[in-house]
Amino acid sequence: CVLEREFEGGQGAARLAVARLEAGRRHLESVFGVSIRVFVPPHNRLSRAGWHAVRAAGLHLLGGQPARLRGFTPAVLATAWRRRRFCGRALREGGPVQYYPFVLRYGGLGQLECTGLVPGVAARDILARAEFAERAGGVFCLATHYWEVRAHPEIQRALDEVTAALAGRWVTAGSVFE
Repeated sequence: CVLEREFEGGQGAARLAVARLEAGRRHLESVFGVSIRVFVPPHNRLSRAGWHAVRAAGLHLLGGQPARLRGFTPAVLATAWRRRRFCGRALREGGPVQYYPFVLRYGGLGQLECTGLVPGVAARDILARAEFAERAGGVFCLATHYWEVRAHPEIQRALDEVTAALAGRWVTAGSVFE
């Protein structure tokens, strides 16, 4: 799959990633008539070249990627330190393991970690993360794939439960980066 390879790395990855991001963004903007500001990598995978292409395109990123993809600049290290310190404190206080409910800032790029709604994840666990994010003054992002919702009735039930419990508290992904 070309799309998967260009965002995971390989020959010409940077060039392919930038070209595909720009073309995809233009297409989506022309179809929907809105500015596209957020990128979710295919299969939740992103190479260093893909990460830099997202940043160069002026997009924000939904999904967690290892710090090694960003390089070790002072801004990246400071952001990583804030995340690590927060997660350690939250864990000591009974919060979710390695969950940082704030936008990570890397120059012009914002990144938000998401909670995946996948088979085997209970609605109560998702709601606990959402409540934790709210208490911390952060943002909760729920991510799933439409095909998984269709293929797994338990995901649809969990999604129904979560959306009912969090009714009226949803915003667009782009708005969390403002």
